[in-house]
Amino acid sequence: MRALSGWFWLTFLLLSFGSVSCQAPKEEAESKKESAQADRAPTGAANEQSVANPAPTSVDDELTLRNGEEGAIDDGEFDKEESADESKSVETESSGGQEAFGIAGKTEVEGKDTDTKKDEPPKKTWKRSQLVPNASKLMVGDALELPLEGIQVNADVDGSRARVLVDFYFFNDHDQQFEGDFKLRLPNGASPFFLAFGQTVFEDPKSRQPTFIDETVDSLPAMDEGQILTTRERTWQEPRVARMVQKEKAAQAYADTVRRRVDPALLEWSGAGVFSAKVFPIAPNQLHRVTVGYDLELTWIDDDALFELALPKAPKSRVSISVAALPGVDVKLQPETQYKEGNGRRLYQLDDTTSETLEVRLNGLKSDLLVGTEQEPFFASSFRPELPKMEVASGSRAILLVDTSMSANPDQFNIWLAMMESLLTENRDTLGSFNVLFFNVETHWWKSDFVVNDAASVAELKAYAQGLALEGATDLGAALREAAKPRWSVGDPSTSERWDVFLLSDAAATWGESDASRIASAYEGGNAGALFAYNTGMSGTDRAMLDQLARNSGGAVFAVTGESEVAVAATAHRARPWLIDGMRVEVSSLGQAPQVQGTDLMLAGRPSALFPGQRVTLVGRGALTSGATVRLEFSQGSVKKSIDVPLAHMVFSGLAARAYGQVAVAQLEELGRFATEYAVPYARHFRVTGNSASLLMLETEEDYLRFDIKPEDDWALVQRTQVSALIRDAIAQLGELLGDPRADFLDLLRRIQDTPGTQFAMNIETRKVIEGLPKDAFDVVASMLECKSRLASELGQEHANRLATRDIDYQAFVDEAQRRFDKYGAVDALRALSSLIENNPGDTVLGRDIGYQLLQWGAADHAYHLFRRVAESRPGEPQTYHALALALAQLGQADLAMAFFEVALAGQWDPRFGEFRQIVSLDYLRFLQRVQRQELKLNAAQFAQQRLKELQRDFPIQAADLLVTIAWNTDRTDVDLHVMEPGGEDCYFSNRDTKLGGHLTQDVTQGYGPEMYVMKAAAAGVYDVRVKFFASDANRASARTKVYATVIEGWGSDDEKVTEKVVTLEIGKEMHDLLEVKVVK
Repeated sequence: MRALSGWFWLTFLLLSFGSVSCQAPKEEAESKKESAQADRAPTGAANEQSVANPAPTSVDDELTLRNGEEGAIDDGEFDKEESADESKSVETESSGGQEAFGIAGKTEVEGKDTDTKKDEPPKKTWKRSQLVPNASKLMVGDALELPLEGIQVNADVDGSRARVLVDFYFFNDHDQQFEGDFKLRLPNGASPFFLAFGQTVFEDPKSRQPTFIDETVDSLPAMDEGQILTTRERTWQEPRVARMVQKEKAAQAYADTVRRRVDPALLEWSGAGVFSAKVFPIAPNQLHRVTVGYDLELTWIDDDALFELALPKAPKSRVSISVAALPGVDVKLQPETQYKEGNGRRLYQLDDTTSETLEVRLNGLKSDLLVGTEQEPFFASSFRPELPKMEVASGSRAILLVDTSMSANPDQFNIWLAMMESLLTENRDTLGSFNVLFFNVETHWWKSDFVVNDAASVAELKAYAQGLALEGATDLGAALREAAKPRWSVGDPSTSERWDVFLLSDAAATWGESDASRIASAYEGGNAGALFAYNTGMSGTDRAMLDQLARNSGGAVFAVTGESEVAVAATAHRARPWLIDGMRVEVSSLGQAPQVQGTDLMLAGRPSALFPGQRVTLVGRGALTSGATVRLEFSQGSVKKSIDVPLAHMVFSGLAARAYGQVAVAQLEELGRFATEYAVPYARHFRVTGNSASLLMLETEEDYLRFDIKPEDDWALVQRTQVSALIRDAIAQLGELLGDPRADFLDLLRRIQDTPGTQFAMNIETRKVIEGLPKDAFDVVASMLECKSRLASELGQEHANRLATRDIDYQAFVDEAQRRFDKYGAVDALRALSSLIENNPGDTVLGRDIGYQLLQWGAADHAYHLFRRVAESRPGEPQTYHALALALAQLGQADLAMAFFEVALAGQWDPRFGEFRQIVSLDYLRFLQRVQRQELKLNAAQFAQQRLKELQRDFPIQAADLLVTIAWNTDRTDVDLHVMEPGGEDCYFSNRDTKLGGHLTQDVTQGYGPEMYVMKAAAAGVYDVRVKFFASDANRASARTKVYATVIEGWGSDDEKVTEKVVTLEIGKEMHDLLEVKVVK
């Protein structure tokens, strides 16, 4: 379900936005899936729809509301002034007259109840029982957590957007210096722009109380970088501020700098809703401040905008919230707090509040217009066009995809249960039969066929679902593939009818395929029709993925931000969407024709159609003036419709430019490698952390220059580039290249070549061979997993509590996986272990760790995707390509295995990786010998024969009685291979050549290995193979190191025997036994 319902593990939740140009070409929309139902528009609405607000609907007891007790609604009242409709519809052509839109002079509008009483209590968003946004940890390793001493939050709310700056104060109460992982769960849609770190001073050294910033309504601290530092200069000792740097370059600079024992920090994206920043050094017995700034869009509930600020528990706290005053908008803060007014703003300040959440509600905002200048004027607006609603017949069959991964536990899953029941109950008049696919790392069907949609079936389904264990990572691609082509429907003519699919998931893919275009393509080719998804507003949702799935299939994403929206959201898909034909922004002057203002117009999510009641975010360039109106052109078949929406509630805000930048970067990143030359400069200029850029903090200017990190003239490119036109033209030209696995592999070669400190040059002949391989040779589809144990009742109570409370202890989950392995087998163990990935999807150390374990369990296909994620994140580390080749060889995908072996050999890698080339050559030789024996099928057979001869000629060892190789998963770690020979002599780094003829390769003291022991002519006796944990990263307290060992007996002979083993090295224990090899002569 969601790639990151866990902590922000060096990652940033990317807002998913798209573009529609001033005159969006209808051809693009008409080229979408013809398989969408004929009575729907040919393309889907990728933006989220805010549904109508009927009277509150009762939902099962397990659902909780944000305010008050479980299932309760706050009795508080508020007055809401009804405002006139802000949008006007103009009918330009009609087929069938006014009946096409219903009663003349009246439009049915989603999201608005004209009979709403003024004293109706405000609707609430979902209550989170766990995983509160803004909760933070400063972790050292995976067990040591440094105490949070205080927190200060400054928030500016400008219309429907907010900027939040959080100062976290941590104390290192140890006598040791550490490197830490600062883990922060950000709200849904948050976009970080600022990171700084450094030691600070106590206000009272005895109490360890931090010093907070004082502010008044006349002297609010600005939120730009310079003034952030100025307001903190009295108490912050030499703070370091992160710079926005291309992602690969930032990762390489960080790793190299830490190896030199200097003090960098890194904030990078690793998946939806998850961020983590590595910070170093954390000095002993000192107070440290980590400051993070982010922007986000407020949650819309009908015509009200809601800013929710969750507060972590800390001994001391100060919260300041400044809200722009807008005419006709009633601002309410819960809990009620005194405020001061001035300069067009309202300031709330709370010290040491006991509230877990503060809520600022802008009642009656309905729409807004943010305008601001950053070298040139930009604007952003959120509004809802008043589109008429016409219901159409929906499909008679449906498949519900329900996420049961760990990140669904428990909050999201309770919402999915309510949506599941409401979808089936509210649509019983049209939806005759259904089935449900539950998924985490495995996918399993509730039934083996469609079942009748009646009360008895729904009751049985509900009882079954409530008994499922919620654990494991999220394989979204596998779930979509199975929903499109169910295994039980193959060859059954009764399942030829198309069905709608309802995705109940945050769509954050933490397992299996990671490329968004390939995940979306998994849904194609079967009987699945439109896909409808639901955005709960909770942290961790991958909106970009939801938007893409909906847009490609002709579906939509609907907002379900509270209990009151469940019932209406359940039937929202039955409306007929309106195709977007074009849009423009105009300003009318008295007595003059409207003048066009604004260029480079983009709609967030790039929808090509809108459903009635759907809210959109529009961004663009230009100095809009008061009275600006956006005109949107729509069609349904031959029916044309123009809608004018006044852009009301203008706010001059520094957030306007960055809102434009976020939308632009999101659209460019959706094009992947094809838009890198634009995405990176845009991300750097607008400070958007994501797939293109990361926040990197080094100590000195010389450190930045060493990695060729210097100020770039990104503005020149931004100024001359119209993103909306670029996106439109690129999509028309690229076609099927998006998501092409061969093109993605070739792009990886480019990224390796561009990695600082890496010399990579694949010869032309080899590259031609790889380019000539069939496209499907590059596609690795992981096998469908089938667990034997799925019920919560089969979990131990202690482990169930850990899952529910996110108490993720590495060793506890490893132990649980071993218990499952012993009782049920490898698949059940894999699901248990994958919860660690779900919690920290961007942790490359963890990815290698579990990948090696999966190789030992025979799950090479799933190991491949973990290693591929590591390679995408760290393209300059060659061990990953070696691991990918080994996984593919085990899997039998020989063409791609050969390609990755060649990648590993083509680079001139960092010297710290030791005799990497020699050890890779050994495994490549073994692989090519298997090809020669026809154990593996290879398309490039002639090339393989040539390479085998070359490697045999160049490899120094033609035959050996005993070969041992080791590699490990943690950087900056010294693991030493020891082999005790029969005569009692120990072959190791200080004794590399023994009397019996044993030889050890170069000692690797900093990287991931590998090391190799060779005994060409072994004497009879026992060879005791061990590894010594000589030194680990001195800045980590408890991160695990795993060793992947391969022992080859009879290398070069027909009787070759290979043994592989994975060993976890324990902190505090030096020597670890691997195995004994007995040689008989």
